[in-house]
Amino acid sequence: MRLCVRACPYTTLTSHRKLSVEVRTVRTVSNKSFNWPPEPHRSLAVKPSPVYEGLRFLNPFSLFVSHATRDKKAVELVRSRIEPLGVSLYLAEHDNKAGERLSSKVEDSLSRSDAVLVLLTPNGYDSLYVQQEIGFATARNKLVIPLLAPELAGVSLGMLNDIEYILFDPTNPADGLARVSERVDALVRQRKANQDLVAVVGLVALIALVIYLDQA
Repeated sequence: MRLCVRACPYTTLTSHRKLSVEVRTVRTVSNKSFNWPPEPHRSLAVKPSPVYEGLRFLNPFSLFVSHATRDKKAVELVRSRIEPLGVSLYLAEHDNKAGERLSSKVEDSLSRSDAVLVLLTPNGYDSLYVQQEIGFATARNKLVIPLLAPELAGVSLGMLNDIEYILFDPTNPADGLARVSERVDALVRQRKANQDLVAVVGLVALIALVIYLDQA
């Protein structure tokens, strides 16, 4: 036990030195600034239960909003336009659960969402959290809807390169808000149509069961 206690500071300092060298290398190659310490790695271990997956379409359409903290004002514009459509909108900053790991909370919400809306401004593009959330969503085969700032048009979007995006200018948001509202509204209507179909089928099955039992 004593050996472990003495060795821990040395191991920690050594690992910090190694990480510092890696971060400096990334800065040199990409010319982008990264925060220290880096955000924690997110595993793909969180999976919703099969029961939840089977019944998820009975719930309101859920949308996870991936964004950089600095884009709070732009996110509020999107939220005010989308929530009235009957969407269950998830924003990590509105889900304060003291004592829980932030990464676990976000992973769980991503897993349970029906789609992911990604706000890709220069802040979002440089955010390690946003990039990890994109990777997590694509690994889960989630529908990803990018809202792309005009200054990033033509820039490589990595895993989103072949995904159609909506241009969204936070300084002149009217057109972008209209387009994302139209897209989300279509998804909500499709969910409602599926729910209505299930309700009709269930009602017919119930009537048939009642008739069968009455004649038995």
